[in-house]
Amino acid sequence: MVLNEEQWIKELREKRIAYGISQGRLAVASGITREYLNKIESGKMKPSKELLETLHKELA
Repeated sequence: MVLNEEQWIKELREKRIAYGISQGRLAVASGITREYLNKIESGKMKPSKELLETLHKELA
């Protein structure tokens, strides 16, 4: 099953919370600011495909 971007971002947030990882920690590990990650998770910013892959790898 292929997730669309909105579903993927929702899953990213849920997985981050389930793993007990803060936005700040995930952001630093991914090379972005916490504020930018917050905007991605809230749907205010659209991340690049490369960034989505990086975020996924950090939570894998």
